Amino acid sequence: MKCNPETWEVQGKNGEPLTVNFEGGALTSDAGLLLLKEADSRLSLISRLAACFTDHRAAGYVDFTVEELLAQRIYGLAAGYEDLNDHDQLRFDPLFLRV
Repeated sequence: MKCNPETWEVQGKNGEPLTVNFEGGALTSDAGLLLLKEADSRLSLISRLAACFTDHRAAGYVDFTVEELLAQRIYGLAAGYEDLNDHDQLRFDPLFLRV
């Protein structure tokens, strides 16, 4: 992670770089999730937690892995969204798409 007063570079979803600046434009109040994602990228906590579950769903009908479902729930709770109803709108949020 690189950090200076003007820009901040973190690793986005699938490893692509994500550069953050403070010049305005499209804003979010959930930018703290970038720090959580960076910490999880280094520690693999969500991956390790997902490995504790046995997925009994029929593989042909599965759209999201257990790890992806856990990440959605954990990041949502960390951002203060207490129910999954919020995720109907958050699925279009550029920040949530990155983490």
